[in-house]
Amino acid sequence: KPSTPMTINNQAVETQSASHYEKPPCGSDEVQAQVQGANGTLCAPQCASDSSCPTDKPAGTLAPAKCLLQDSASGKKYCALVCAADFMCGVSGAKCSKVAGPVGVCTYPTAVTSKPSTPMTVDKEAAETESASHYEKPPCGSDEVQAQVQGANGTLCAPQCASDSSCPTDK
Repeated sequence: KPSTPMTINNQAVETQSASHYEKPPCGSDEVQAQVQGANGTLCAPQCASDSSCPTDKPAGTLAPAKCLLQDSASGKKYCALVCAADFMCGVSGAKCSKVAGPVGVCTYPTAVTSKPSTPMTVDKEAAETESASHYEKPPCGSDEVQAQVQGANGTLCAPQCASDSSCPTDK
């Protein structure tokens, strides 16, 4: 039988953003941000009063959301997806842009037609305390030592074992 012609309701598509931290254009509760030292832009929701961040992320994203950015003009704090490598940013085209030593944020290439972005800086203190999990690439956290294992190539960050021989489980 004949098919019924259909059109796409663009307004519904635009308002049905899958999550926070998507590629710009951003949701109504986010700002399009350009982070100092990063390549590209990102959609950044404002941090809650307790510094928590929305946890809904684009599909395949492993990077945790952290209250890490600050609007250079207003001083308001914003959330970003914190990463150490591109694979943590999911499959939507985002890349991990290093902004504070080994700490990066997931950003998207800036579109030529995109609107001006809000300049943001990285809260270095938050970056040091938030990002770093144990066992990351040196430089190491304050509770770790940079170690080289005999017979192995390279170095690693090693936290001290607890008195019961257990080790930190964040990786």
